[in-house]
Amino acid sequence: MCVNNDGYLDHIQQRPLNTQGSAGTWVQQTAAFTTARWGHASVVYNDYLYILGGAGNLQDIQHCPLDSHGSVGTCVQHTATLTTCRNGHTSAVHNGCLYILESHNADYHTALQHLLPHAHISIY
Repeated sequence: MCVNNDGYLDHIQQRPLNTQGSAGTWVQQTAAFTTARWGHASVVYNDYLYILGGAGNLQDIQHCPLDSHGSVGTCVQHTATLTTCRNGHTSAVHNGCLYILESHNADYHTALQHLLPHAHISIY
């Protein structure tokens, strides 16, 4: 059973998947991004991990570089990037656009938001 006193975490865990289908050993990186959270969404696009919103009135996006072995580099936070605070949502990437779908905040938001990434690493 996993218990955290406040429920908010800032960890990233990765586990390599071997070509024959077996899984390697879990690697945990603590304090991986700037603001601990839960209820966020994440996607991978162009060798970057994007962490989107989360409970605690978060409307930020963080992007973290991934190397060819799956290790996570330093995350960069972009504050007030989303149009409203988001948590409990899902996200997808298609053709260079990031989509945020079905979420709720204090007003139980159900709108679709999409963002166009600038260059190859950042979404502003």
